[in-house]
Amino acid sequence: MSATATLRYQKKWRLDRARGIKRTVPADPIRTHLHELLRAQASLRGIADVSGIPVAVITRIAGGHQPTVTRRVAAALLEVTSSDLTRRPNPGGFVPKVGAVRRIRALQAIGHCARDIAAAGSLTERDVYLIVNQAGRWITQSRWDAVTEAYDRLSMTPGHSTKARAIAAAAGYPPPLAWDEDAIDDPDAGPVDSCEARPTVDEVAVEAVMAGRHPHGLREPERVEAVRRLAAQGWSDLGIGRQIGVCDRTVLRLRQAYQIPSGWSA
Repeated sequence: MSATATLRYQKKWRLDRARGIKRTVPADPIRTHLHELLRAQASLRGIADVSGIPVAVITRIAGGHQPTVTRRVAAALLEVTSSDLTRRPNPGGFVPKVGAVRRIRALQAIGHCARDIAAAGSLTERDVYLIVNQAGRWITQSRWDAVTEAYDRLSMTPGHSTKARAIAAAAGYPPPLAWDEDAIDDPDAGPVDSCEARPTVDEVAVEAVMAGRHPHGLREPERVEAVRRLAAQGWSDLGIGRQIGVCDRTVLRLRQAYQIPSGWSA
């Protein structure tokens, strides 16, 4: 620090002291927060990467060897959330793998095999297998990003692997619709019950669609519910599409994505 910077710091310190502003705060709340992040499968280096605070400082605070911390350090560490732990700037850095495993299993639940997932996320089939089956709590940031890329591409499109779907069903893997985006990376969170996960449906809009009217700004939950009811009444995909104003391929996609059986017989 230069002489000028030192004088500036001392002047600011005396001014803050005169105003009763402390430069440090107790470390206990920060230590508690760090322990919560560690329970969420964070690593000390990962927290350091995300917060910009040296890992040696974080280690001392987490170990109870530092009774106070500066306000700057406290603010930086308290801002770190469990979701931040999977956004390391270093692609080779390790992040919790729980969310990646859940994403792969959710894709299997809707019929995507390892080959599909690997191709959609620039992975190899071996990568997919190791992420799910290899011991350990962490994977590299680059692998986590690749799994997330595959999940974003495939989570609303059913796959064609009956084997993957059967394995997932036997193991009880929840599908993508059962996971809230804010919870899938949280080790303490669980999937939502399928009934709870279904969005609230506007009955007036559903009835309007089923009657052949096309309300402006129609949401997908209402369109899906109309498809569900018309299919149960025995309508064909072509007939449902004409009724709700979409093509039959869109109806087929919605039925497959939301597991709606066809009630039509030729």
